[in-house]
Amino acid sequence: MVFDKKYLVVVIGLFVIFITSGLAAQIGLVIEPIADQYDVSLAGVGSIFSFLTGGLLLGNFLAIFIFDYVSFRTFFVAGYTLLLLALIGLVGSENIVSLSICLAVIGVVCGIGMCGGASIMTKLFDGNKRQVVLVAQDAIYNLSGAIIPLTTGFIMSIGLSWSWGYLSLGVFVLPVIVLSLLVLGKFDFGLNQSNESEDEGETEWNIGIVSIACCLFLYMMAQLMLVIWLPQYAIQEFSIERESADTLISNIFSAALISTLIAVYVVYKIRILYFLYFVVSLGLLSIIGLLLAESSESLFLLSYLLGIAFSATFNSLVVYGLLFVAKPSHKNVTFLMLMAGLGGALAPFISSLLVDWFATPKSVIFLAAGEYFIIIVTLLWSNLKGVEVRNSVAAVY
Repeated sequence: MVFDKKYLVVVIGLFVIFITSGLAAQIGLVIEPIADQYDVSLAGVGSIFSFLTGGLLLGNFLAIFIFDYVSFRTFFVAGYTLLLLALIGLVGSENIVSLSICLAVIGVVCGIGMCGGASIMTKLFDGNKRQVVLVAQDAIYNLSGAIIPLTTGFIMSIGLSWSWGYLSLGVFVLPVIVLSLLVLGKFDFGLNQSNESEDEGETEWNIGIVSIACCLFLYMMAQLMLVIWLPQYAIQEFSIERESADTLISNIFSAALISTLIAVYVVYKIRILYFLYFVVSLGLLSIIGLLLAESSESLFLLSYLLGIAFSATFNSLVVYGLLFVAKPSHKNVTFLMLMAGLGGALAPFISSLLVDWFATPKSVIFLAAGEYFIIIVTLLWSNLKGVEVRNSVAAVY
């Protein structure tokens, strides 16, 4: 029974990732409808989504200590009930203020939930199983990114409001609540029991994990900026119809999904740093290709390559970062998630400023290319300079 429940807990974590991805993947599709509904500029709508990404960041921060006082069961039941109410609130939102409040609440709950899910994976699994499970989360992330934009596009095509696309995620919120009630018992499989070896004073920190945290910051900022502005870039630079431009996001996540399924096997066989070299390098080349593209056909091809580059990158960086500490604690995991959340939180604000200043989404593509270049340099430095990998599974990966 414990074995069965252990993997049902994993299902909760995967639904949490699916929901969070679905929230972000829709942003590029709904910017224009929101601008029309509330009579604000595109850049203004982009900055409004800082409430969502900022909420994710705040949730990541709260997750550092919230699970010391609140059980996983209590949070996932109460928190995701609140999330469901906020999604319903988006449908009835009549002004920017109520929209921003709902987005902030959604972001906070999902931010805490993502860290909670990652902590569960870290606690329940170790070695190669931990790596495979964490990378599998990327598959779910990409699956959501492929499905939800298509769902939202269909919803808007039949005349419903963009907000119903967000409400559709409620179908996946309900299982989180129900499974948490049924599966997460009093002791949460020891996840909430105190562990003296993991108190704050004994949590290990070093330049290795900090440098990878910075990579996560840059990666999430670059990824979310591309998801937000690539459809608008296609419309402005190549005069592509809105419906066709929106499919770029589904193309990215569809390719990422297929690639991630392959990556789950690949990272089991090779050192994870080599996998990161490949996907980050491909990402940089794809982004440069977006800047040099001369036709809409090449843009769509590059969207698939960019999707391959997105495959399993996030959780591979998390796994690689955790290799730098001997005994990863929930504080190490949350720190990595917090830095990724900070990058995601700043993405709408910074990208909106760039679009406002330069009057073109192309400026955002340039910044994303620069961020990917820094990630590659950091990964090379961590290897060539001999930054010590402490975790025992490093020999395998």
